[in-house]
Amino acid sequence: MENKIFIKSPSSFENERQYIFDVIFSEFLGLEYEVSFSDKAENVEIVFEKGEILLSDTFFSMEKSSWLKEASMPETPLKKINKNEIPFETRLVKDELPVIYGDENLEIIREDNKIKIGIDIFGSAFFMLTRYEEVVLNEKDIHGRFPATASLAFKEGFLTRPIVCEYVEILWSALSKIEPSLKRKERRFGLVLTHDVDQPFKFRFMNLKGSVKVLAVDILKRRSLKKAFSDFCCFIAVKSGKTERDPYNTFNKIMDLSESAGVKSHFYFIAENYGKPLNGIYDFENEEIVEIIGRIRKRGHECGLHVSYDAAADAGKMRKEVEKFRKVCSKAGAVPDLFEARHHFLRVSVPESWRIMEECGIRRDLSLSFADHAGFRCGVCWEYPLFDLTAGRKLALKELPLIVMECSVIDKRYMDSGAGEKSFEFIKSLMNTTALFNGQFVLLWHNNRFEDAAETELYAKLIKCLN
Repeated sequence: MENKIFIKSPSSFENERQYIFDVIFSEFLGLEYEVSFSDKAENVEIVFEKGEILLSDTFFSMEKSSWLKEASMPETPLKKINKNEIPFETRLVKDELPVIYGDENLEIIREDNKIKIGIDIFGSAFFMLTRYEEVVLNEKDIHGRFPATASLAFKEGFLTRPIVCEYVEILWSALSKIEPSLKRKERRFGLVLTHDVDQPFKFRFMNLKGSVKVLAVDILKRRSLKKAFSDFCCFIAVKSGKTERDPYNTFNKIMDLSESAGVKSHFYFIAENYGKPLNGIYDFENEEIVEIIGRIRKRGHECGLHVSYDAAADAGKMRKEVEKFRKVCSKAGAVPDLFEARHHFLRVSVPESWRIMEECGIRRDLSLSFADHAGFRCGVCWEYPLFDLTAGRKLALKELPLIVMECSVIDKRYMDSGAGEKSFEFIKSLMNTTALFNGQFVLLWHNNRFEDAAETELYAKLIKCLN
């Protein structure tokens, strides 16, 4: 084929290189390529009949003894390349682009039909997509999560931009300059609305003791007798069978809003709570939950598994939850076309959680956002296959990265932006950045966060951005 892409690559870390070539060329760009590995190659060379592209190869040139060690982490502060230093038009979020790995001299030089790129595009993308730093650093918060504050993206100020997408755009611009007849995969911006069901009802499964605690919070913490009275009346109504009055029973409202914007909602249910309130206070096999799941699917929306707090890296528990999820969905006549999941508390252990999910037959994860700060944890807003760093293999599990969880932005314990204009502008800016790369903007809004009027208004305002 005249415009087929041929890659000449060093042979070190062959499985890892093959993976990142597949992701960038096949998954992201939709291009056919052929690669040959050689001990004699010093850089990655992309060869066409009409020219060639020579790319920096610093990350995978490390000694094998440094693999997954701190010595392999990028030197900081990161160097940057300015947009006006790139000899062709390309799509970037800002004029300056941080470079994770690259040559000492980050020059991009174009001479006739030859382009030399001093950015290690493949190594830098691999670092972000595989969450390499999370395995190396192994830093955890109180919930066993890798925090945003420990990440390179946060420390170097690029968490709010999909840096891998930017690297891919540079590569694509270079490819299309050498071979203008190339056609890349077409993409369209999409809004993916997701809802973790930690509590399907506020009062339905609550006993009198629990309701007293709610009223105490209303009076002592919120200092609102009006709210306490409203909650008490709601509790009585729900307990008498009027579950439509439960403030967390927002499933129809959520689906109405999604349908008004022409998109689907994805709901994730906890299948097993192990008797712990942290895992949700409901029985997944309860007839009312089965009815809700059936209703969701009948209206054309999606259901997935919300992997419990306890099962994040526990194969036995995750398998048990998957089996129960399949059983209940079958009973509801609502078996999903694609088995997708998200971890409760975004409690992902890399790569153990991914390996277990793959073994359990889960095919898409939507967990990868930081709890303490919204943004592009993986540096990308496109779906892609995951890679097991410790086993050195590509997984059947794909990641559609979560970009914003509402409480990450709103709550005092995290970004503390509240439910007003500040949060709207921030989330909208991330949405606009995603649209710039025709990506998928994955938003998480819990079903129990529609009780507060300001938060409901913020959500509805964001949905309207599509129209």
